[in-house]
Amino acid sequence: MERALRLEEFGTPSSKGLSEVKVELPDADLEALKLDAFKEGYRNGWDDCITAEKQNRSRIGEDLSQTLKNLTLTYDDARAQVLTAFQPLFNGIVEQMLPAIVAEALVPTVRAELDEILGDLPDGSCELIAAPSICPTLETFVANSVSVDLTVLPDASYSEGHVTLRFGTELREINLDAASARIAEAIRDFSDTATDQTDI
Repeated sequence: MERALRLEEFGTPSSKGLSEVKVELPDADLEALKLDAFKEGYRNGWDDCITAEKQNRSRIGEDLSQTLKNLTLTYDDARAQVLTAFQPLFNGIVEQMLPAIVAEALVPTVRAELDEILGDLPDGSCELIAAPSICPTLETFVANSVSVDLTVLPDASYSEGHVTLRFGTELREINLDAASARIAEAIRDFSDTATDQTDI
């Protein structure tokens, strides 16, 4: 069995509701009210749009500023960590590698100097003055490579990178320690400056 569904009608006033009051306005006043309502709504819409745009720009500016700050901190942190990690390497270069390079370069440097002056030796004799620790290396070099009368003389005041060639009345100084010291100083200066900048 089918039943008809009855729905309440909202288009007509209910007998339970308030009585309907009708106000008659002239057409001109009604148009003016509609126009004023339209203008007010239009103005409010633009005001809301401008306010939202300002808030959006402000938020974007704040986000950009924070992002740039984060990037700067990230760069400074990364730089500080890299330089801190390289500090043992810098120390190793200065304390171990440079002295080893000087020791390796000393004999070839002495050989180059001797090759240059061997033809000009007045009496065919020459003396090499060097640190006692480097004398055995120089003596081996002299025994294997030099055919002239050459004497190696130890001098405790000499550093391992300092050798003097004395032939006749002339002296030639080979001082690799000076170059090594300049390189070490440059490395230390870079390391100290970089550390100071990351501490700021």
